[in-house]
Amino acid sequence: MTAPGRAAQGKAAGKASGKASGKASGKATGKATGKATGKATGALVAWNDARGFGFIRPDAAMGEVAGEVVGETAGKTVDETARAGPVGAARDRDVFVHIAAFGRGAERPTLNARVSYRIGAGRGGRSMATGVRLLAPARRPLRARIAALLAALVPRRRETRLAMAAALSALALIAATFGQMPAEVLGPYLGMGAMSLLLYRSDKINSRKDAWRVPETTLHATDLAFGIIGGLLGQAIFGHKTAKRSFTAATAVIAAGHAALLISAGLGEPSEAEIVFAIGWLMGAEGPRF
Repeated sequence: MTAPGRAAQGKAAGKASGKASGKASGKATGKATGKATGKATGALVAWNDARGFGFIRPDAAMGEVAGEVVGETAGKTVDETARAGPVGAARDRDVFVHIAAFGRGAERPTLNARVSYRIGAGRGGRSMATGVRLLAPARRPLRARIAALLAALVPRRRETRLAMAAALSALALIAATFGQMPAEVLGPYLGMGAMSLLLYRSDKINSRKDAWRVPETTLHATDLAFGIIGGLLGQAIFGHKTAKRSFTAATAVIAAGHAALLISAGLGEPSEAEIVFAIGWLMGAEGPRF
């Protein structure tokens, strides 16, 4: 056999061996992880915290791709080998993940975090990660832990937000009709509520188009300035800003403040028991299920 023939045969053998060893390594990693936890593992290689989604790069994919690259670079020069890195190929195996997959009360993930997960079906039948858990969560700052605690008290179901908006509307009408609140105050509640609803709708649409976003401080300020009823409706109708714990915690505080204000205006100076009852109602009698 000629020298070029032997080189070509060696290159083909090296490529096949590399692919086989890489796939075997990736499968072995996946099997070992599955036996230990029943889940796959990987790293969060891309994460958009504002929009609450990113991509996980499976450990098994990195092992398999690395083996393929070893085989493909057999017989190549140093420069050719350097250009044949595994990153691009591994990117094709990345798994989409949404913040909701981390579960209620979980620590908010950060870039490069190690996670375990299962593969499920998302929109349009595409694969996505479900049941995601952080493998080694870092200790959060005190401010983040307090926000998480407040958010854990806030129910997250759509029906509860609608009920809260309806109850606040009823309180406003009662306070203006039978209480001490001037009827003119209903105007700001109506106008700012409509503005808040439109802001949530606009921000939800723009989040899908990767366009300009309404700052969270603007949403909170509008809710605080008599727009809380529209804000609750916007969150419920458009399913917007319901997963970020710090945002839901701020919404709970604003809603509790307006409830206390309306109770005070409708019933006179509230007692301690009435304040406790109002806060308990806002947090949801059935527990944290917003």
